[in-house]
Parts: sequence; C-alpha cells; structure tokens
Amino acid sequence: MRESDFFPSDFIKADDLGNREVTLTINSVAREEFNDNGRKDYKPVVSFKKTDKRLVLNRTNFRTIADMHGEDTDEWSGKPITIYRTQVDFRGKQVKAIRVKLDEPQQAEEAWPEDPPVDEPDGLDIDSITDDDIPF
Repeated sequence: MRESDFFPSDFIKADDLGNREVTLTINSVAREEFNDNGRKDYKPVVSFKKTDKRLVLNRTNFRTIADMHGEDTDEWSGKPITIYRTQVDFRGKQVKAIRVKLDEPQQAEEAWPEDPPVDEPDGLDIDSITDDDIPF
C-alpha cells in the first residue's frame, strides 16, 4: 500500500501522476484560503470534470494556463489542460512538482487514472536487463 492509501487527499500530488501526462477538463477555479506557517494565504484551486481531485495552482502553472486560455479564470471552464510530474529547484533542493504543459491538449481523459505505473528510469525495461548489461 502507498501513503496515499492511508492519507487520501483532495488535491493532486506530483506522485499521483507517476511518469505520465494526464489531460483533464477544467470545471471551475476558486480562490481558497490556506494556512502557510500561521499566516493566511489565498491560492487558486482548479476543480475538474470527472474527478474529485483538485489542483492548487502556483504562479507558474497559473501563467501557463492563462497563456493558453486567457487571464480570466471564469473563461477556463470546459477547457482541457495536461499536467505532468517533473523535478524543480525549491529552496535549494530538487523536489517533485506538477507542471501544466504549454501545448493545448485536444481531448481530456474520461476519468482520473487510478494507479500510476511503477517508476522506472526513462527508456529502461528492467525485465530485459541481462548480466552482460551490468558494468561490474
């Protein structure tokens, strides 16, 4: 079992995506209050059609969606976006993050995919490795 099985979240996390891109259709965008080390912080939160999972937007992802669909979040409803997991620098460390793909997707997923595939290095098929492939 994974951590998310014990502590489910309403929000999409980078690990939820695995190594795949997921295309979803925006239902709405709301301004929600979060507690950031004891101070109130307001962030845009995107809800999607066909899933209860929501995405908290940072400035980078907000601008990417705005570049595709315009600055007015009221106009984003019904528009598709594609999200994916990547690594970014955050306070001097490499961390997993969600990014919105700049290219406008053509069609959204029917529903949120249940389980991401097991992480393997890009292009590596573990089942096809032989002893001759190991350099030691």
